[in-house]
Amino acid sequence: MTRSTNSSTSRLTPAPGFEALRRTVRRPDLDDAALALCLEAALHDLCGADASEGIKRDILRGSARADLSSRVLASLCLPPPASPLAMPVHTLERPRGRMLARLSAGVRRLRGGRRVPVRVE
Repeated sequence: MTRSTNSSTSRLTPAPGFEALRRTVRRPDLDDAALALCLEAALHDLCGADASEGIKRDILRGSARADLSSRVLASLCLPPPASPLAMPVHTLERPRGRMLARLSAGVRRLRGGRRVPVRVE
């Protein structure tokens, strides 16, 4: 996060490198700290502890090689989304008309094709 100096109150605004990374991975819910942690872990796994700071700076600036950037982005292990998943509301029961039609067809097949009247009392 960087401090904004163009207003009278200094407020925190996202760093431009993290903003671009957030758009690239399509995760606007992640803050800079979470992205930095994921990026450092991916770089540590790929390059080791010694080269991660310079490469991290290059990736955030957008000046890293394309093959390196794509490997790092592919190896990012992002946390699950914080917002709940929206599930559509629908009934899990099958329509009873079809079920009864199948049942009556099975009974007819057992009776030899004759229709048996059903009494409703």
